[in-house]
Amino acid sequence: SYAKKLTKLAISTGVDVIKFQIYSGSGLVSRVESKKRFEHFKKFELSKNQHIQIAKMCRKAKVTYLASVWEEDSLNWIDKYLKFYKIGSGDLTAYPILTKLAKRSKPIILSTGLSTLKEIKKTIEFLRQQNKKYKNGNYLSLLQCTSSYPTKPKQWGLNNITYFKKKFNNITVGYSDHSGEIFSSLAAVSMGAKVIEFHCVFDKSMFGPDSTSSLTIPQIKDLIKGGNMI
Repeated sequence: SYAKKLTKLAISTGVDVIKFQIYSGSGLVSRVESKKRFEHFKKFELSKNQHIQIAKMCRKAKVTYLASVWEEDSLNWIDKYLKFYKIGSGDLTAYPILTKLAKRSKPIILSTGLSTLKEIKKTIEFLRQQNKKYKNGNYLSLLQCTSSYPTKPKQWGLNNITYFKKKFNNITVGYSDHSGEIFSSLAAVSMGAKVIEFHCVFDKSMFGPDSTSSLTIPQIKDLIKGGNMI
């Protein structure tokens, strides 16, 4: 399948983690009210068995499998394959799923696209109220993220990396990229980002909403090479 082929190529680049998204079309939109959107999400949906197969592929290759869980029910069957959790920008204030995750005491990475500073602060405080472990910087990471696809240089917001480090105590700061190039991530590493996230694609001309915002396999290899030099 496309997902397995892309996973194998991603493994070959030397990345530490390969992340997917777990959701169902019916869990996101109404088949009746939004037929086109439902069909769109359904097209990219992977089954439970497909996710587990990919997780096992990653484990065999000694690369960490990760998935953003959009629905509480999915957490029960995928959790044993997750070493930590990633909360996408759209779920930064999704307190029901945050509550479920916090109870499981694994490290959490938060993306901040579309969020206000007040919302970011509130979510950090909420997680630390739920579980004292998130007062430890090794258990909570905050990613500067601009939810614009592709992100133009003026929108990167890399100064937020420095700002987050000063504003929030005991937290690991990183960067989530949607620029389609490696330059913003390299700059983020030079500014002290400890976590770098980006999208991966075979070819930027391929169908999909994120293609032009993603990195190709050769770009990922160059990013890793450059990052290791900093």
